[in-house]
Amino acid sequence: MKSILVFLIICFLQLQVSAQLSGTYTIGGSQPDFRYLSEAASALVTQGVSGPVTMNIRNGVYWGFKLGYIKNASALYPVVFQAESGNRDSVIVRGKGFLEDDALIYMKFANNINIRNITIDHIDGGTFAKGNSVQAVQCYSCKLDSC
Repeated sequence: MKSILVFLIICFLQLQVSAQLSGTYTIGGSQPDFRYLSEAASALVTQGVSGPVTMNIRNGVYWGFKLGYIKNASALYPVVFQAESGNRDSVIVRGKGFLEDDALIYMKFANNINIRNITIDHIDGGTFAKGNSVQAVQCYSCKLDSC
């Protein structure tokens, strides 16, 4: 009996389940859900989604990010990255890009992603976004500087 209890405790301690994301989250600013775009992207890839997800990006300048496959992202459960203020000049994604095609936003196997009301500023004049095996990725009211 004691060995069964020890076995169950060990199994329970090793089980680390993260809830899938659903709803609205904040990035940056005061007391955010995620400090950086890359942190939010990592949570999406690691945890997946169980409903529509909106990432409200607070005013500021951010570095680009990589986004991979997001479990359950679909037309029914889209993922939106948008300026919380709705003003595309208030959120700037800036940098020199990643090794993959020199893109500021690099997506691989990412689907049903909407990017809204942000400015994308590639310091070296490279590509603002690139993808590999992506579907239904859209950009609305974005401003491209130096791209």
